[in-house]
Amino acid sequence: MLSMCCVGCCDAHSAAALRSLRGELGERLRALRQTITQLDEAIAAAKRGDEGSSPVAQLGERLKSAHEERLEVEARLGIMGGASGDSGTSSSGSSELIQLDTPDRFGLVMRYSDDTELSRELLLSTAEVFGAMDVRKCIAESQGNVVGEHIAEKFAKRILDLHSQGNFHGGGRTSLSALTQLRMGISWRDSGGSFVRASNGSAMRASPVGLMFYSSPPSVVAQIAALQSHVTHQDPQSKSGAAAIALAVSQCIQCALSNAEIDPQAFMRNIQAECVGIDPGCRFAEAVSSMLNAKTVDQAHSMLPPTPPTYISSSVNWPISTFVTPTVLWALYSFLRTPHCFAQTLAASIRPGGDADTVAAIACAISGAYNGYRRIFDCGSLQSWISRVADRANTQRNLSELITLAQSSANAAYIS
Repeated sequence: MLSMCCVGCCDAHSAAALRSLRGELGERLRALRQTITQLDEAIAAAKRGDEGSSPVAQLGERLKSAHEERLEVEARLGIMGGASGDSGTSSSGSSELIQLDTPDRFGLVMRYSDDTELSRELLLSTAEVFGAMDVRKCIAESQGNVVGEHIAEKFAKRILDLHSQGNFHGGGRTSLSALTQLRMGISWRDSGGSFVRASNGSAMRASPVGLMFYSSPPSVVAQIAALQSHVTHQDPQSKSGAAAIALAVSQCIQCALSNAEIDPQAFMRNIQAECVGIDPGCRFAEAVSSMLNAKTVDQAHSMLPPTPPTYISSSVNWPISTFVTPTVLWALYSFLRTPHCFAQTLAASIRPGGDADTVAAIACAISGAYNGYRRIFDCGSLQSWISRVADRANTQRNLSELITLAQSSANAAYIS
C-alpha cells in the first residue's frame, strides 16, 4: 500500500478542468442509474411474460454491463474528486462521496512502507509452509495450531533476515523491540514479550492469512492470525485485531467466489464470534454497526473509541493512533460503507489522517479480496499513484510476482 496519500486543493485552472470532468462523469452516472432502473423494470416485465418483452438473458447481459460501467464511473469520481448524490454502493447511513486527488499535480514521490513489506513476508512464509507440510491434513485433524506455529517461526526468520540486510522499511516500536529480541537469539514464542502494547502492526499484515485459509473453518483463520501476531504483538487486543482482518478477507473471498453480496451485520457478527475467544472485551460488531448508521464519514469517525491513557505512543493524539482498536474499526467501516468501490474505500480510510497508511493498507486489502484485481487496476487513475513510487521498477516487478504468488498460493491452499 502506498504510504503517502494526497488529499487537497488544486490551482484555479486545474480546479475548473476537474469540475468540468466531474460534471461529465456525474451526468454519465445519472444516465447509467436511469438505464439500470429501466432494465430492472424490463426484466421484471419479461419474467411476467408481457407482450413485446426482450429475452431475459439479453436484458441480463445489458444490466451486467451497465452495472460494471457504473462501478468504473464511481471509482473515477472517488479517485479524482467526489460528486454530489448517493454513490449507489453505500451500506451505511452516509451517502457522501469523498474527495481524493491523485498525486500527479503535486509532483510527489512516494514509497511503500512496512505495511506492504510485512504482509509480503507473511504471505511468503505461509507459502513456504504449504510447500513443506500437509496443511490440509493438519487442519482436518484439528491441528491448525501446528500450521500456525510453523508460519510464525518462518515469519520470524524472514523479518530477521530482512532487518539484517538493511531492507526493513520503518516499523513501530513494538515490532522493532521484537526484532531486537530475535537478533539476540530469543525464540519467536518470547520475542514479542519484551514490550507488550496493543498496537496495530500485526493487524496490518494479517490479510494473507485470510487469503491462504479462506476455505478453512473461521476458528482456524483466527488461530493462525493470532499466532503470527504473537511474534511481535502479544497483547490480546492486537491478536484479536489481526484475527478480525484475516476473517474479513476470508469472508470477502468466499462472497466473491459465490457472487454473494456482503451483509455488513452478518459479516461483523462472524468476525466477533471468533475474536471474543481471543479478547473477551472485543466489541467490533457493535461499534462498526453504529458507525455504519452515521450520516457522514466525519460523524462515524467521532464514534471511534478513544485511545486509552495507558497506551504508550507518540501517536496518542492523532485522529487515528497506532492503537489497534480504532485502526481495525475504521478499516472495516471504510470497506463496509462502500464494499463495491475500491476508490471510495481508500478515500474513506485516509480521510481522518493519523496512521493513514496502515488503515488504508488494511481497508484496501479487504476491498481487494472482495473486488478482485480487475476492478482495482481497471481504474486508470490508480496507475498514477504507482508511477510515483520511488522504487517503482522493483515495485512493479514485485507486484506482478506477488499477484502470481497470491493467486497460485490461494489455489494451492484451497481446503475442501
